[in-house]
Amino acid sequence: MTEVLFIVSFSFYFARALFFVIGSKKGRIKFKEIIINNYPFVSIIVPARNEEHNIIMCLESIVDSDYPRSKYEIIVVNDRSDDSTLELAEKFAQSHSNIRVLNISDDSQKVVAGKPGALDFGIKNSKGDYILLTDADCKVNRKWISSIVKTFIEKDSDLVAAFTLVKHNNFFDKFQAIEWILMHTMASGGMGLNFPLGCFGNNMAFKKSVYTQLGGYGGIEFSVTEDLALLQSVHKNGGKINYVCHRDSTVKTLPLDKFSDYLKQRKRWAIGGKKLGWKATLFVLASLLIWISAIVSLIEGHYYLSVIIMLLKIITDAILVLPTIFTVKEKGLLPYLLPSNFLFIIVELILPFLIINKKVEWKGQVFK
Repeated sequence: MTEVLFIVSFSFYFARALFFVIGSKKGRIKFKEIIINNYPFVSIIVPARNEEHNIIMCLESIVDSDYPRSKYEIIVVNDRSDDSTLELAEKFAQSHSNIRVLNISDDSQKVVAGKPGALDFGIKNSKGDYILLTDADCKVNRKWISSIVKTFIEKDSDLVAAFTLVKHNNFFDKFQAIEWILMHTMASGGMGLNFPLGCFGNNMAFKKSVYTQLGGYGGIEFSVTEDLALLQSVHKNGGKINYVCHRDSTVKTLPLDKFSDYLKQRKRWAIGGKKLGWKATLFVLASLLIWISAIVSLIEGHYYLSVIIMLLKIITDAILVLPTIFTVKEKGLLPYLLPSNFLFIIVELILPFLIINKKVEWKGQVFK
C-alpha cells in the first residue's frame, strides 16, 4: 500500500511539474530585431508608500532606459507616506520633465483601498496607450520599457507579465531569489497553457483601453493580490496575455530582511491565491500527497521511501527552475538550489497555519 501511495503521489507531483515545464517554455522568447518606427507613448506608474530609501533608485533606473524619453512618462503616486518620499520624488521630478508626482493625502481620494486604489489613481491621470507598472523598491532593466513594448507589438498582447528578480547578497536573499524565480516559472507555465495562476504587480503592463473597459480596479473585486485579480479579469474577458521570460524584461526588487516580514508576504500571497479556486486546490493537493506519502512511509517504517520521495521532490523542483535561471542570467544562484529547497519544505509546512487568520498586513494597513 505504501509503495502504491508513493507512486501515485510522485506521479501527480511530476505531472504538475511537467505541466509547468511545457508551459514556461513558451515564455522564453527571443525578441526579433525589429525597428519601431512609431514608438507608442507609455505611462509608467510607480506607487510609493514610505519609500524614502528606495524611490530615487527606482526613478534613476527608469530614466536611464533606452526608450525615447519623449515617448514615456513616469507617474509617481505618493500614497499617504509619512516619511520624505513625497519631497524626494518632487525634487527629483524638477530635473526630469517627463516625471509627474501625484499625492494622495486621504484614502477618500481612491476608488478602492490599498495599493489598487493608488494604481488606479495614477492610471486615470496617465496619457499613455500602454501602462507599465513597477514598485518603488525596484530597479528596472535598461531595456525594460522597449522589451515590454516589443512584446505588445509582436504578440498583439492585451496584458504582459514579466519576471522580477531579487537582489541577493546573503543566503536568505538567495533563497528568496530562487523562490521568486520558481514562482515566476510556474506562473508563466500556467499562462503558457492558458491557465492564469498569477503574476507579479511590480513587473506587468497592459493596454489602457483594456483596463478602462474593465472599469479599472473599481470594477474588479477587491483582492490583497491586485495583480492576480487584474490578470484573471483580463483573461476572463478574452484578453491576450503573454508572460515573458527574458533578461531584458526583468526588474530587480529588494529582498526582505526579516523572516517575519517574509512570512507576512507569503501569507498575503496565499490568501490572495485562494481566488484561483479549484486550480489552487489542485496545486496544493500535489504537494499534500507528497507529504502524506512521506509521513506514511515513516510511520510504517519504510524510511528509504520517505527519503527517496523528498529527494525526488527537490530534484523535480530544481529541474523546473534551471532553464529559467539560465535564461534570466542568474547562474550565481545554482550552488544554492539544493539548500534552498530544504527551506522551501519548512515554509510549505508553516504556511497552512498562517492563513487560518485571514487578517493581512501591508505597509501599515490591515485588510480582511
